[in-house]
Amino acid sequence: ELRRVAGISVAQWELELARCGRRCEICLQAEQDGVVRLVPDHDHVSGAVRGVLCERRNLALGGFADSPERLSRAAQYVSQPISVEAA
Repeated sequence: ELRRVAGISVAQWELELARCGRRCEICLQAEQDGVVRLVPDHDHVSGAVRGVLCERRNLALGGFADSPERLSRAAQYVSQPISVEAA
């Protein structure tokens, strides 16, 4: 499965997991059965594996189409004070 999806072997994946301390490189959560699953993150242009992310952060990056500009604007957006009062 790793070879097909990410182009890496189980041994290479184990090295990646060891390198990051078996934690998501964005949220720092450790893998937990049924709660957090770590997956190889890859660049959609080159296909190269970038690192280890939890599924949620991996999907989030995909939602931003791996665009640093979109991610930067999103970070600015969530850092702003809330301007609309809740009803």
